[in-house]
Amino acid sequence: MAARRSGNVQTQRKGGQALCCECGNLKALPRPARASGAERNLPCEVCGQETKHATVVDASVADYREQMNQRRTRLSVPDQIALLRSWGVDVEERGAENDSRGQARIADVRWFSDPDRFEVTTYSGAEGLAETLEKIATMVTDPRGSRWFIERDEGGETCGGCSWVR
Repeated sequence: MAARRSGNVQTQRKGGQALCCECGNLKALPRPARASGAERNLPCEVCGQETKHATVVDASVADYREQMNQRRTRLSVPDQIALLRSWGVDVEERGAENDSRGQARIADVRWFSDPDRFEVTTYSGAEGLAETLEKIATMVTDPRGSRWFIERDEGGETCGGCSWVR
């Protein structure tokens, strides 16, 4: 939404802004608004009367709640594995291995769709395991919204599979 200016009223950098709820005029305030959603009655130069104005918070300065939403805490690898197990996922932890091309394996996941059953293999010491386990958690919670390669497991059963290497 584009801000409208009226007459000589311009937004001051040091101050905040308030939007007139009647005409949409943007009014400069002497100090920054601290919370969005707060309304107050202020004189409006365009309407010519005192009307409700909604405070506008500068989007470049995030408030406390927004900072908390943006701060991301990543679970540790053991906690992610415990979470997958709590969902009924069979998780096998192995030592470091390389694939057929000599690349270090990070993790493998297999999805057996009838009934929904998941097998995850993790390889200890693999760089990027925490990020990979987050992707696997997403695949497990929404298997039909994820991409899978069709493969056969050791017993010949058809399943969806995905592997990560570094």
